[in-house]
Amino acid sequence: MPGQRRIHFQKESPPRQRKILAAITELDVRVNLYAVPRADVASRRLCLTAIVRDAASTAERLDPLLRVPDAVVWARAKGREWRKVVREYCALRPV
Repeated sequence: MPGQRRIHFQKESPPRQRKILAAITELDVRVNLYAVPRADVASRRLCLTAIVRDAASTAERLDPLLRVPDAVVWARAKGREWRKVVREYCALRPV
């Protein structure tokens, strides 16, 4: 938006969130979400290990696209209506 320096997906309005997710859909990306039982340091380490393992053969950099899964995770956590928006390019994977 005019004057906005960055997007913090969670703080955007629902119409803006839909617009962002629609733009992600047009990127033709596949998002793997890694499921762990808790949000603690050990679980984050497991997720990062799985991300690097799965992306090592194809990715050149991880940082720029981490905003995409952040938005997708938010949508999945919000429930049924939002999950429909991201389901065609989102996969839940065990670590």
